[in-house]
Amino acid sequence: MTQEERRETRIIRCPACQRYYRIAAGPPSPTARLRCSKCGEIFSLAAACAATPASATAPNAPVAAPTRGRVLVSTDGEEFQALIGEVLAAAGFTLLHARSGDEAWAALESWRPRVALLDVALPGIPAFELCDRIRADADLKGTGLILIASVFQQTRYKRAPTSLYGADDYIEKHHIRDWLPEKVERLMHADVAVAEPAAALEAAAPAKAGKAGQPVTATTPAEARHGGAAAHDEQDEHDQESLIREELYGSPGRELQGLQRLQDGLRRYARIIISDIALYNQELVERGIREGTFSTLLKKEIEEGSRLYQLRVPSSSGGEGYYHEAVRDFIARRTAAQGSDVRAPRRRK
Repeated sequence: MTQEERRETRIIRCPACQRYYRIAAGPPSPTARLRCSKCGEIFSLAAACAATPASATAPNAPVAAPTRGRVLVSTDGEEFQALIGEVLAAAGFTLLHARSGDEAWAALESWRPRVALLDVALPGIPAFELCDRIRADADLKGTGLILIASVFQQTRYKRAPTSLYGADDYIEKHHIRDWLPEKVERLMHADVAVAEPAAALEAAAPAKAGKAGQPVTATTPAEARHGGAAAHDEQDEHDQESLIREELYGSPGRELQGLQRLQDGLRRYARIIISDIALYNQELVERGIREGTFSTLLKKEIEEGSRLYQLRVPSSSGGEGYYHEAVRDFIARRTAAQGSDVRAPRRRK
């Protein structure tokens, strides 16, 4: 679609599932209706236009904005995708969205963003595998990489990960508004290709001395400006609960449409928990995959995640086994990735 054609259209969203549609510019007929191809909702085009800002952009198209650099946003949660788009577009970055690891890999090769945000729970090619591929590709290894974590148990992870699977930085979902633009800006101007991500984190975030046996909390410059990590704890709990509810039930005040969508949300939530476990326990994960002892070494974390998951599974959903499916799938994917000596080569044109 040409730029002239884009100017003659506008974006609206389905009020039930938030799927994006492109319609002709100008006021629609008051009687015009559209049936959503995703959830089946029939809604008024006039009402959708009133509810969707005229500047809204479909998540699979680059945002037309004065650019401070290209950023690939890789996450399959629509509400969360919209939040990141709002925050980074307002900061002047040009965005491209990808809903899976496969879409992200294709976009990395063709669009060449300066920075990529990778949700650790991406479907398709996992974010950890994408990090390996990007760092092994001579044309892409200078791309700044930020991993996005959900923090499946808020009280446990009051510290930075010990390593980042080759990424340069990480951010937790509930800190997107506070810290994401600064993190992206830093990588836009950095000589990216960090050999020791953990060392870089320590340099940027000196650890506070903690009591014996307690997790050590790191404070970043951004945290310091906002009053330290402790000042965020109460708001963090609220934001984390809101994000979990969105994963399972959609935006506040909007119920999911049908059993299939609930099951999709449960599968994603299980994937998020396992991915967060992997982010905060990389050394144990790699050792467990290498030695075939993953479930033994991470037994406590897996059981904690399972308890949290089961608390949110409706008895009639049929989703009780999705968490253990996610564990098995993660082990299989990481075993295959760790056992391969040949990285996936970049497709040459």
